[in-house]
Amino acid sequence: MLPTNSLKYIILFCYLMMACHHNEGINKEPIFTNNAPESAVYKRKLANLIKADDDALSYYVKGYRVQYGHDFLIVTVSGPDILATAYLQINDPIGIEDIVVKRADGYIGAELKGLKIQVTYVPNGAVLLYQGVEKVVD
Repeated sequence: MLPTNSLKYIILFCYLMMACHHNEGINKEPIFTNNAPESAVYKRKLANLIKADDDALSYYVKGYRVQYGHDFLIVTVSGPDILATAYLQINDPIGIEDIVVKRADGYIGAELKGLKIQVTYVPNGAVLLYQGVEKVVD
């Protein structure tokens, strides 16, 4: 018995869904579990991890926000023992101009390869400033 067209589309849909890269990870850091991404302790801990282990981390577009007159790219930070959310302040959108114009619409889940982040510690945690990206993999 040959599969019907509907069954073919269902199988194709399931295959495509499985082929999508999911950045699910295991978070072993209680600070990320027990605090909001906007909290000072969360931002400080995330900044420390990014500075210390940047090569082992992967970054995926999660969203976009304009807040307090600044543009922020929201990314998921994924690594061996970390799954966290980072708000990257964008002063110069070089390399992600289309993401900024579209406010990340259509880019959710895209990987940011070679992401460069400048970390500045401030009294209310840390500021993560977007510096550039080698490639956006959608």
